[in-house]
Amino acid sequence: MWVVIQLTTALDGTTGDETYKVDLQTDSVEGFTSPTVIGSVNFTRGDPVGTRKVIGFPITNEEFLRLNYVLGGTTPIGGFSAWLTDQESSQIGRAHV
Repeated sequence: MWVVIQLTTALDGTTGDETYKVDLQTDSVEGFTSPTVIGSVNFTRGDPVGTRKVIGFPITNEEFLRLNYVLGGTTPIGGFSAWLTDQESSQIGRAHV
């Protein structure tokens, strides 16, 4: 399985210090009181809308999973969508693993 994250709105780079990271997290508690990062991708201001990044879905994880969007800098603005697929990452159009 793969988690695909696609950029749907251009990323802001007004001040140049903006950062965009997506973590796949797992935890045994629904409230994610002590999440473990099991995969991560970074987007950059130069990525065009439509860019897809892929995180391999590990075989072992805890009961709950989520994507956590970690934005940094002065004005981080952007839009993303995400989904699961069983396609190999090389078959997912415009994907970066």
